[in-house]
Amino acid sequence: MLFFREIVEASGILAWITLEDGYCAYYSPKWYEFTGAEPGSMLGLAWIELLHPDDQVRTRREFFKATDECREYAVDYRLRMADGSYHLVWGHGVPRIDCHGKFQGFLGMTQTMQQYVARVDQLSKWLPASATSSEHKRLLSVREKEVFSLIAQGYTSERIARELGIQPRTVEEHVRRGTAKLEATNRVHAVAKAIKLNEI
Repeated sequence: MLFFREIVEASGILAWITLEDGYCAYYSPKWYEFTGAEPGSMLGLAWIELLHPDDQVRTRREFFKATDECREYAVDYRLRMADGSYHLVWGHGVPRIDCHGKFQGFLGMTQTMQQYVARVDQLSKWLPASATSSEHKRLLSVREKEVFSLIAQGYTSERIARELGIQPRTVEEHVRRGTAKLEATNRVHAVAKAIKLNEI
């Protein structure tokens, strides 16, 4: 565990460690710098307070569901930055399993949209040319581009619906179709790929 902390603190990434009950026992210095929280103040479940109010229930539910099922955790949410604004991020936790096969919690990382796009960019260099060209054939519709552009700005489905004059369920349908076209795993991944492919 000490080795992990040394690596993340040297690399300056937003990393965290939880225990088997979901209690957060560690946040990297970069996390506190990014959020403006007082070092040590986010232990336990205090991190949920930094999420956008509209994302707290969903994110908490997904986090504890993954904890209870001892499986990988991945969810997008808006995180409050030091200046008080909210930034769309992607949280990803990998289970820690001891030598007896017992779940010990997560080793986690939180990535901003820019970091996620850079990661997708790096991974795309390893894709065969045919995979990249096939992605370009599945262009987003004008409405899907509008929806993903607003998601990238941190808008909720309800706010996007108000902005575009459509129903929230219609927004979710555009997200679902666009995510499928981009062969993405979630809306953050879809936005990252859309940016990478100059779709938005």
